[in-house]
Amino acid sequence: MWWLSRIARGGDVPAPGPADMSLQYIDVRDLATWTLDAVERGLSGPYNTASEYGHATMGRLLTTCVEATGNKARLRWIDPEDIAAVGVTPDAELPIWLPPGAYHDAIFRGDVTRAYETGLRCRPVEETVRDTWHWMLSPEGQRTPFPNYRPIGLDPAKEERLLRR
Repeated sequence: MWWLSRIARGGDVPAPGPADMSLQYIDVRDLATWTLDAVERGLSGPYNTASEYGHATMGRLLTTCVEATGNKARLRWIDPEDIAAVGVTPDAELPIWLPPGAYHDAIFRGDVTRAYETGLRCRPVEETVRDTWHWMLSPEGQRTPFPNYRPIGLDPAKEERLLRR
């Protein structure tokens, strides 16, 4: 949600690279469908329930956010080294993004074979992003989730330092 909100504001948007870095995620609707089916079928045991590695990339995710919002935001791709130099916390300040390396691989290279063999299917990132944007614009999406809610994302001052690098 933060990426959609930030991109909707327009202007230069720091895009954490590399753009072709693969991600794994799951749309809650796909997880719910698979879970209900698994319960009905009596499946048990551990399953990694996420999209297959390469199902989406950081570039495809952010480009889709630009398209979904209809904004003319400019994605400015920034190297992981520059992000670290500014002191940006991966994932918390740049949601979904982790720099290439062991931690990224541990999070985004899970073996989802067992879940896919039992029927898990993940919709395209374009559908998830578009539907999330429409929900965010709806009355339900405008409500604050709970008292003292603080969305994650990059502080504007730190964003400016990142864009200046």
